[in-house]
Amino acid sequence: MKRHTPVMHIALLGMLCAVAAFLGRQLHSASPSSAGIENALHHSRPDRPGRSASSLSSQAHDLAALQRLRERQEQIQPAESLQLARIPTPALREMIHSHGASLLSAASDSEAAPHGEFLRLAAVELYRRDGTEAYTWAAATPSRAVREILSHSIIIAAAADEPLLAKKWLDHCVPETTGSLTYEFEESLIKGALKRGGPKEAARLIGLLDLKDLRLPASHYPDGYDFKGLYSALAGKADLSSALGHWAMRDPDGAWAAVREDLHDKSLTEKVDAGKTFTTILQARLLHNDAAEGIPWGTARLAEFPPEDRPGILKDIASTTGRLSSYSLTAFAVALSPTDRNTLAGVLVKQHHNRERTYAVLETLPRADMLLHLANSYDVHRSRIDLAPAAAVNNPPTSRHVRSSAEASRFFADAEKRFSLTPEEITRMKAAPDR
Repeated sequence: MKRHTPVMHIALLGMLCAVAAFLGRQLHSASPSSAGIENALHHSRPDRPGRSASSLSSQAHDLAALQRLRERQEQIQPAESLQLARIPTPALREMIHSHGASLLSAASDSEAAPHGEFLRLAAVELYRRDGTEAYTWAAATPSRAVREILSHSIIIAAAADEPLLAKKWLDHCVPETTGSLTYEFEESLIKGALKRGGPKEAARLIGLLDLKDLRLPASHYPDGYDFKGLYSALAGKADLSSALGHWAMRDPDGAWAAVREDLHDKSLTEKVDAGKTFTTILQARLLHNDAAEGIPWGTARLAEFPPEDRPGILKDIASTTGRLSSYSLTAFAVALSPTDRNTLAGVLVKQHHNRERTYAVLETLPRADMLLHLANSYDVHRSRIDLAPAAAVNNPPTSRHVRSSAEASRFFADAEKRFSLTPEEITRMKAAPDR
């Protein structure tokens, strides 16, 4: 819930503005129905409440300001939606056919993209007006590509308001076409349920529809939100990382107190992922305060786990280093016990996800330990580095193998320079261990 920062929302708004401009040009082009459409734009539908767009504030200096910015962004109705709402249904359906034809004849993805975006927005507008009738009309569209865009968009929109009906439509889709649709359906369903009836309604629908491996979508949580109630109702039923992160940024001790017993209860491993949950709260704690306060808090919480459980948590921290700054990760490593620090370094050096962070943590170790980790990692990645020429004659390496080999080689070449390895140390690092 890859997924969702204010910056990303601003980028999305930019894309929507581009589509709005495209739609504006289409509305004023010389098409057979353009005159009627232009007239329709001057008159709002009497049975539809007016929509207004909020203006963005660029004054996002702190967490509170960022939260207010996020809330305003979620309330914005894209300009093209405002225009579509004023178009009579027959004219809108005619435009859908026109854009569908343009989509199918587009010479490139970039040329097709605005037409696809229009079809998605128009399908949702039709559903809001006509409900089931809109889906029936969309499902009868001759072109499979256009039909999927229209029907999938309606299913996603309906999931928020009429989840059982949307699930019925989803079940009738061709399995090969439901990849991301299923995820978007579930995200829309949970958002709608939380808005209508809160966590209990979301839990009811998850159980009723037997939904699995859900991820709670990123959202704005108002001041005073009942995160504890959300956790109690949905822990084990959905991935709550996003909500836990918001909770811990506001009240890290409260969030930790709520999940602590579940993290320590090994019978609840299906309910809560200890490593992922700990990392989420640690990251939020570091955002809530600076490293000087957040690091001691994190190491104290880690120390509550028995030694045999800590490697799994440290592995998760190492696997998500992109979420922690190099400074925070290094400060955290320094504060760990020698055993835990070596565990963290060992995971990092085998992954090669981020060289700078890995090197920074390795520098906190005694040189002998650092060299041992490099040697162990070199042995793990030996097959990537050595694309054996003899074997390659009968089994040529793919471009992916070549790229992987180059990345691994660069990691160790940079390490030689970073740590000023002597020729003897380089030889020991590259030597194959006795089996």
